[in-house]
Amino acid sequence: MDRRLPTGARCQWGYAVLVALAVLYPLSATAQNTLPTARIDSVFIDVDRPGSPGCALGVIRGGTLVYNRGYGYANLDYGIPIDAETVLNIGSVAKHFVAASVLKASLQGHLSLDDDVRKWIPEFPDYGSPITVRHLIHHTGGLRDMAQLLAVGNLPENMTRQEMLALLVRQRALNFAPGEEWLYSNGGYLVLGEILNRAVRQSGLLVEETGAPGGIGGENEDPVVEGIREYLSAEFLRPLGLASAYYGRHPGVVPHASTSYWPADDGFERRYHVGEVVGVRINSLDMARWMVALATDELGPPGFRELQLQRGVLNNGDTTHYAFGLDRLEHRGIPITSHGGGGGGYRTGMAIYHGADLALFAMCNLGTIDALARIRRVAEILLEDRMGPPEPVAAGSRTARNPWPAPPGEPLRLSEAQLSELAGRYFAPELDVVFHILVEGEGLRVGPEGWMRPMVPTAEAGLFSDGRGWAQIRSERDEDGVVTGFIMDIGRVNGLILERIPEDEFRHRLRE
Repeated sequence: MDRRLPTGARCQWGYAVLVALAVLYPLSATAQNTLPTARIDSVFIDVDRPGSPGCALGVIRGGTLVYNRGYGYANLDYGIPIDAETVLNIGSVAKHFVAASVLKASLQGHLSLDDDVRKWIPEFPDYGSPITVRHLIHHTGGLRDMAQLLAVGNLPENMTRQEMLALLVRQRALNFAPGEEWLYSNGGYLVLGEILNRAVRQSGLLVEETGAPGGIGGENEDPVVEGIREYLSAEFLRPLGLASAYYGRHPGVVPHASTSYWPADDGFERRYHVGEVVGVRINSLDMARWMVALATDELGPPGFRELQLQRGVLNNGDTTHYAFGLDRLEHRGIPITSHGGGGGGYRTGMAIYHGADLALFAMCNLGTIDALARIRRVAEILLEDRMGPPEPVAAGSRTARNPWPAPPGEPLRLSEAQLSELAGRYFAPELDVVFHILVEGEGLRVGPEGWMRPMVPTAEAGLFSDGRGWAQIRSERDEDGVVTGFIMDIGRVNGLILERIPEDEFRHRLRE
């Protein structure tokens, strides 16, 4: 049986969704008039002005986009305001697009959620216990975070996905044994995308057309991106009629394109054009269509949404809050499905409020905006009569913002001689980068050239911390007490190896 997807393929449920979503055009004036628009707009008042990047907000009720407003500008050079057709990158919100694709491919028999990663990527290290596709979906596989590896190594952000995959393959260890913990990992989803790519190509499940929305893009496109894009487009984007939605880099002409920004001394500096950032780019109208389809079980066969909302399960039987690229949480007593995302100066948040007939998204082109927090504030306005008290901040020794708390007690005071014996050059084989450790005041300065951070002694001998709990390094010594290296823990990377380079070896490397 020929399982290839023909050009322009449409599933029966795809036609049904297109008919059902016709209500999104135009916006419902009656529904909009019942909204406290002035209060909603106040959430974005800081960017609702000339000369500022901003956000596109969408409010969905009853399957209808009842409020869609742009705040700020899509492009400051040309004074183009953000509107319903502005195309923005959604960052990690794209994870549930990828997870939905993997789930559907598994239902079609192209792969299994319980496949070992090494079945599809045999070059991956054997860590002793298998990492499965399901582990990657739920962030329980222990893979180190790609974004953190790039940052700590001061590696280029524009590496291809194949180069990033090679970087992950070089990692000698995991953050934890598969299934033992939950820790968000962009690296895990990069590997997930490569597995999907190889699985659909092995199945012969390819789309032949190019140049159409969702088709193959630039001449230098990474092959792994093509495979993901072809499948995502054929199974979801084209059946839903999402003409603006596109996966992968495509720095050519993008209709209604945006540029992302970061604050600068004299205003804002450009970061990336929307076509230059990996992931999904989409406009507000199509994002609303996608969210309605997600909320109403129209992305696949009956029961697909229920499968998408399955939480991860740890080895001890505990469930996590993370489903198929979606956080399952509560917002002041109301169950929600949500996710945030960011990349290249873009920031996005989306949430579906279950039982409250409300879905929201904000897509922004200013890197300092917390888009998820903004839509939560809008939800608190729209559902103020149903909201419970604010949730207390969860206590714990390891959190996303403070994963490596310093040990209790007074920090050690080290002499200049004690600090000097730690100074030197260290090679990080898993990053293929040389780190420098210098004495700075009463502590150290650590990192590769261009990314060096201060580290101060803690109460534990040999352990230094950045003082914020985000990073720490621990010295290692041989049997004679000579410092041979460090182990670095930073954010979502645990156990990064730094090997001391003798001075003569370093000079030899320079000559090479």
